[in-house]
Amino acid sequence: MSYPLRVAILAYDSLVTDPGEELAPLIAERRPCLTPFPVEFARLAPELNHGPVLTVVGVGEGDPVAGSLLVLTPGTSVETATRCLWRRVTQQIGSAKLPLGADRHRVRMIGGLAGLDVTLYWQAEANYPRPEAAG
Repeated sequence: MSYPLRVAILAYDSLVTDPGEELAPLIAERRPCLTPFPVEFARLAPELNHGPVLTVVGVGEGDPVAGSLLVLTPGTSVETATRCLWRRVTQQIGSAKLPLGADRHRVRMIGGLAGLDVTLYWQAEANYPRPEAAG
């Protein structure tokens, strides 16, 4: 039996309230959730004037945070969701740019989260030391 995959994007930080003009029309449902991993303000984003953003960190380095599962409309492919998420996070909304190389691998996938087939999320490397590590 073939059926459309149930695809979602795990949103936390600004993605919860501002999914961007490409993702917003694809959202069929918003489900409150906690991230299934710890996050911390451990990244300075060049595209945001080097402002701090939440990113996934190791166990014991942060905490799960409130987020939202942005369940996409039936028939939205994993590839479309990946491209829209990448363009939103990298400030490329409206462009035809595609995630390539290392950027493509920053879009991660979880199967079976909250009964969904595929859940995508963004995982960039931390580039900002924790305060106790700096001092």
